[in-house]
Amino acid sequence: MIDVVCLGEILIDMTPRQDHQRTFYEPNPGGAPANVAVAIARLGKKAAFVGSVGDDFFGQFLRETLLAHHVDIRCLHTTHKAPTTLAFVHLDGQGERSFSFYRSPGADLFLPWGRQEQALIAESRLFHFGSLSMTTPYGRKITRKALEYAKKKGKIISFDPNLRPSLWKNLTEAKKTILSVLPHIHILKVSEEELSFLSGKAHLQEGISWAQRLALPFVIITRGKEGVICLHQGTLLSSSIYEVEVIDTTGAGDAFVGGFLSRLLEENDPCSPSRERLLAHLRYASAVAALTVSRRGAIPALPSHSEVENFMASSRQ
Repeated sequence: MIDVVCLGEILIDMTPRQDHQRTFYEPNPGGAPANVAVAIARLGKKAAFVGSVGDDFFGQFLRETLLAHHVDIRCLHTTHKAPTTLAFVHLDGQGERSFSFYRSPGADLFLPWGRQEQALIAESRLFHFGSLSMTTPYGRKITRKALEYAKKKGKIISFDPNLRPSLWKNLTEAKKTILSVLPHIHILKVSEEELSFLSGKAHLQEGISWAQRLALPFVIITRGKEGVICLHQGTLLSSSIYEVEVIDTTGAGDAFVGGFLSRLLEENDPCSPSRERLLAHLRYASAVAALTVSRRGAIPALPSHSEVENFMASSRQ
């Protein structure tokens, strides 16, 4: 059985590098759902990916990357309708990033949907997706079909909006689309900024109150250096982060999601872990994210389970 099926964008992150006071860009595999799929596979679980790449060098590179990390790619489609999507990553002095996308359209928007994708979701335990696959009418249609099918089959459903304002027609459409899927999911992961955007609340506590009213099994709010807040069936928990030298925050949230989902699926009833085990899962996910930001790139930076275990052990000393 597949543990997690991830659906959505897979693309090339053009990551900046410095050489003798000159900036050049290094192509790295990325895309939030693809990052999550690789993170889960790297951590010892079985992951599959549903998405599309272009019929080009970058598309073949992404396909080979997923295969190298033992991600099931039976539903990775190659399209001739558009080239593989590129995202140029811009890093500030603290390693925080912003993006410029070359996606008008990009191959990732041509999501496949048919019997093979349905069969893959049916044999999985958890379905994970984001909002970038919903920025166009066609992508929105396919994403919703997959979501409805996963719900029909009784799968645990995880959602990370991963908001990128430049990819939406306008932010009103983005908010409406993201809010429309919340009644159908079990796990919502948002950044503090995304919580403010979705809730319309400027203050964190007001945003948390809004999130509690969603009545979801899990709402996870990542706050960078301020740690993580988790609402579990209405109960509030918080967890600190591991302090590391930050090189590149690209993929940090995806690494966290991959770490959290991989541990949550070890529960007999994933939606009802004990408080102690949930805190342990959050700490594990934070360790996965910490190791990722201490390296460059998204997928190339994702750690293995043994690396995470060793890191956590050494951090306790």
